[in-house]
Amino acid sequence: MPTNQVFHLDTPLGKGLVALFKQLEDRLSLNEPINVYLAGGMAVHLYTADRVTTDVDAEFGGRVFLPNDLIVDVALEDGSRESLYFDTNYNSTFALMHEDYLDDAISLDVGLNKIKLHVLSPLDLAVSKIARLADNDKEDISRLVRLKLTTADAIEQRATAALVGYVGGLSMLRLNLRDAVNLAREVEVSASVAEMKDALHGGGFVITENSGEQDRLYVGQIVAVTSMHAAQDIGRHQVVVHDLRSLDTKPAVGDRLDIKFKGGHGTVLAMGLSNKGLGR
Repeated sequence: MPTNQVFHLDTPLGKGLVALFKQLEDRLSLNEPINVYLAGGMAVHLYTADRVTTDVDAEFGGRVFLPNDLIVDVALEDGSRESLYFDTNYNSTFALMHEDYLDDAISLDVGLNKIKLHVLSPLDLAVSKIARLADNDKEDISRLVRLKLTTADAIEQRATAALVGYVGGLSMLRLNLRDAVNLAREVEVSASVAEMKDALHGGGFVITENSGEQDRLYVGQIVAVTSMHAAQDIGRHQVVVHDLRSLDTKPAVGDRLDIKFKGGHGTVLAMGLSNKGLGR
C-alpha cells in the first residue's frame, strides 16, 4: 500500500480528530501498543477534505473500554460548530469488507505513543459503503472516484471478492454492488469529459460529435487524450470524441490516424491504411 498518501490533517475536522485520539490515549492508560483502524466518513474526509461528519468510526485491534463521553468541539470553516465523538456502536462486520482490509489499511502517524492509527484504503472505504449505500455513501464513493483514489473496476473486483466471506442473502448486496459500480463509472466518464473540455479549450477546438453511433471513418490527428476519451481533429478544428473503451488500441496525442467505426467498435490504423469504403 502507498506510504506517501496525503491526509488532510490541517482541516478543523482533521485537527479535531487528532485531539480526540489524544484524549482517548490519555484516558485508556494503555500498557502496550494497539492498532486502531479508521473507517467511515471521517476516513473519507482525511482523503478528500470535503466530507463533514461528526461521528468517528474506529475498529480496535484489541479489547478496550471505549469511553462514551469523549467529545471534541470543532469550529468549521463556515463558522458553525460541531462535536466530534466516537461511535461506540460501530461494527465493521455489518459492512462489506474484503478479507485483507486491515492489512491494506494505510498507517497514519499523528504523534501518539500507544495508539497506532491506520486509515482504511480508499478502495476498501468505497467497498465498505456498498452494503448500506445510502445517499451519503454514494456521495463518498463519488468523491473517492472523482479524485482518482480508486476506480469503478477496482471497486467491482474488490467487492466481488469480498462477497465470498459474506454470510446471508446476497441478492440485495449484488444489486447495491451493481449500482455502486455504475455510479463510479458515471463519475469517471463525467470527470474524463470535463478534463477533455479543459484540454481542448485553449486550442480553439469545437466538439462536433461523439463517435460510435454510426458506421463511418474518422481521419485526422489526435489532439487530446484523457483517462477514458480521445479527441481527434477531423478538420477545421472540428473534433470528434472517442470513448477509449470502444477502440481496439489506445491512441496518443499527436498520432495521425484513421479510426474506422462499425457496429459501435473502432479500429485504429495509421492514416492512409484504412479501407476507404466508409465515407468520412
